[in-house]
Amino acid sequence: MQVLLEFLEYLENCSGLAYNSLRLYKRDLFDFDKFIQEQAEQNFKIENLSKENLEEFSEYIRKQGSSTATVNRKLSALKKFWDWLREQGRAERDPFSQIFRSSQFRNNSFEYLSEEEVNSLLDCENCDLETKLILELLYSSGLRINELLNLTLDDIALEEKSIQVKNSRSNKIRLLPITDLLQTLLKTYIEEKEISSAEKLFKISAREVYRMVQKIAKEVGINKKITASTLRNSFIKHMKERGAHKVFIQDLIGQKNINKAVI
Repeated sequence: MQVLLEFLEYLENCSGLAYNSLRLYKRDLFDFDKFIQEQAEQNFKIENLSKENLEEFSEYIRKQGSSTATVNRKLSALKKFWDWLREQGRAERDPFSQIFRSSQFRNNSFEYLSEEEVNSLLDCENCDLETKLILELLYSSGLRINELLNLTLDDIALEEKSIQVKNSRSNKIRLLPITDLLQTLLKTYIEEKEISSAEKLFKISAREVYRMVQKIAKEVGINKKITASTLRNSFIKHMKERGAHKVFIQDLIGQKNINKAVI
C-alpha cells in the first residue's frame, strides 16, 4: 500500500522514534500488508478497515506461533497508522474500539513529571528562545508533537490570547488559551524570526524536538527519558490534580479518554 509507505516516511522524519522502534513499526506494518495481500478481499482499501479485518489479522499472527503480546504490539502499530490516517482526514471511524485485547499485555500507564521537575525544565538557564517557547507550548497547552510542528502564524491570535489547533486527532478545530508568559514568548519569537502569515513557527523535526528536550532535562538533573508526550501527560495529570473538570480537559487536549495519554 502506497499510503503505508507514506506513513513510514512520516515516522522516520517526524516521529522522533528510536531506530529499534522504527524497525519494529516497519516489521509489524509490513506483516499487516502481507496479510492483506494474502487474506483480504481484492482491491482492499485501508479506509474500509473493519473490526473483522483486525480480528482476522490477529488470528493470522497467532497461527504463526506469535504470543498475545506480539499480537497486541502489531495491533498497536496498526492503530498508530490508523490515527495518522484520521489526522490526515483519510479516515473517520475507529474500528479499534470494537475489538478486545488482553489487558495484561497492554501498558495502561504513562510517564509524567512532577510539578517541581516541570518547573526546573521550564526555568532552564541555557535555553534559547525557540527551546523555551517549545517547552512552554508543549506543557502549558498540552499539544501533541505533530500539532506543535504544524502551527503557523495564522493559528496564533496574540491579542485574543488563543491558539487554534487544526491538525488534531478528532479532526475538529479547538482553541487553546495562551498564558501571559506564552504570549510574551510568542510575540518576541515571531518578531525575531520575522515569520509571515501562513509560515510554520518551527522548522525542525520531531526528532530534533526530542533531542532538545532530552538535552535540557539532562542539564537540569532530570534522569528520565522525556518526550513531548511526557510534557503533555504531565499537563493532563497536573490539571486533574488542580481540580479541572474532566470535560474541560477533554476539550483542551482533544481526547476523550484522559486516563490514558496518547501521542
